[in-house]
Amino acid sequence: QDAGLMDASELPAADDPEPPADPEQRRAYMTLGELRERWASVASGITSGEAAVADVLSDAVQLMCDQGELFTSSNLVFLDPAFATQVLKPLVEHWLSSARAKPEVIEFVKAHRDSSVQKLLGAIDALTQRGELREALLPFLWRSLSELRRDDYDNIIRMLVDGGVLIEE
Repeated sequence: QDAGLMDASELPAADDPEPPADPEQRRAYMTLGELRERWASVASGITSGEAAVADVLSDAVQLMCDQGELFTSSNLVFLDPAFATQVLKPLVEHWLSSARAKPEVIEFVKAHRDSSVQKLLGAIDALTQRGELREALLPFLWRSLSELRRDDYDNIIRMLVDGGVLIEE
């Protein structure tokens, strides 16, 4: 080794104030209730009084929303605001048709067994031909969004209705 040159393993560790995020801990969204619970457990040692804890959280969420770092809607807090777009994207896919989706629908039904091929293909036709979104189609459309929990579908639907994307009958 040349004099004066150091191997990367010999370099001093840089002070990194923020360690890399653990992918297992990183979430695209959570419910407002989950956020409140997490904040309460963190804030309990920092400040006293439930009102102060709630006010700090409310102010922090508002500031982060104003800065575009968070997005809130229908009891959900999107820690990754782009995830809300990922939820919307499958609903407006221009290439979607029952004929093109049939192989994927068959695979989906084999893997999940909670629907039928005909039911999902009919729901795809209803969406693409009449703009009618059936609830049975959502797990198929959102299949690539592994972070999206089925328990939160109602909140996501409410967000889409409140945003004028979906119209309730």
